[in-house]
Amino acid sequence: MALTTRQRPGPRRRAGRPPAQRGVTAVLVAILVTVLGGFLALALNIGHFFSIRGELQNAVDSAALAGAKQLDGTVAQLQPALDAAASYASQHLTDSHLQVTADQVELGHWAPPSQSCSTWGGVPSGQDGPLGYQFCRIDTRDAASALNITAVRVDAARAQGTTGGGAVPVFMNGVLGASTTTNERTEAVAVSGGPCQTACPSAPLVINAGCLVANNALTCGSTYFIGLSSTVANTAGWTSLSSTTNVNNQSICNILQSGSGSCSLSTGETINIGNGNQLSSNSCKGPTGSGISTFCDWLLSMQGQQLIIPIIGDPSTSTCSGSYTGSVPVTGFATFTVTGGWCKSSSTSTIGPCSQFANTQCISLQYVCGSQVPYTSPVGCGWWGLSPLRPQLSR
Repeated sequence: MALTTRQRPGPRRRAGRPPAQRGVTAVLVAILVTVLGGFLALALNIGHFFSIRGELQNAVDSAALAGAKQLDGTVAQLQPALDAAASYASQHLTDSHLQVTADQVELGHWAPPSQSCSTWGGVPSGQDGPLGYQFCRIDTRDAASALNITAVRVDAARAQGTTGGGAVPVFMNGVLGASTTTNERTEAVAVSGGPCQTACPSAPLVINAGCLVANNALTCGSTYFIGLSSTVANTAGWTSLSSTTNVNNQSICNILQSGSGSCSLSTGETINIGNGNQLSSNSCKGPTGSGISTFCDWLLSMQGQQLIIPIIGDPSTSTCSGSYTGSVPVTGFATFTVTGGWCKSSSTSTIGPCSQFANTQCISLQYVCGSQVPYTSPVGCGWWGLSPLRPQLSR
């Protein structure tokens, strides 16, 4: 029987990677940790930036609205508007504990792209808004300028060298040798004031802005006489409500008979105006049985009604005298109530207060202030005694 010898097994080799490979793995892990850390820092920074921007935007939005709410077209309310905007901004915080401070609070006009800031006595300020609108800062503080001040612009920031918390910290930028802070800035514009657009007026009348301003104030409740001839004496004018249609008996009669039609009229739009020659003639008949046969009869039938009438001219340069003739842009709208009328029965009769007019016929209108504009109407185009239900944010 043969004997076999059993070989003793040698030492077992440990499984694993070579030392060189283990070193590569450590480098990759370090790179991966760095990249993940960078993405984490990026996410934190972006989230923080959006949070700060949202908090700043809330502050300037409420500040601009609070300021615009104070405006009423008078000099007396300009400083309260500035104070209200600054106060509302300061009631907001960023990062839960840093008080917002408005860097700029400006009063001005929110102008459409078709109008330059010089139209309103202002200069461009801040960023352009949607559809080319721009904020025109108005620095003058007189009665005429107050009528054009319909908007408040507020600017606030978390920025280097400013109050309100300073620049926003940036996480991990120091590790990369970049700036450890960044600046965030927001702005808002809120508008108030009268309407920028209205349906075509039912009476084809127009009045100069200078007629509505006396002794540095709106002459609310004043009476204006419309003479039905070309004589100019404290009178309004007539309009065709169009830049392509001449002002004559037929165009005026068409508006009266149609009850304004389906068009709309906007500030900045050019319309033809005239004094209204021969408007005392029997050339504009009303419905059968209405007894309306003259322009005077038409307006007298509107007694007690409130009419929206286009305003032309700049209150700082225009007066209530001068003829109504040519093509002019609409600068706003005002409300008037037809309070009376004197329609002569013969060419030689003299009636009531109309004796100052060539044909002794006239209609009286009372200027109404404090009328409110429906919230659906675009606002921000001059006061003229009108006010919206509430201010609106435009940017």
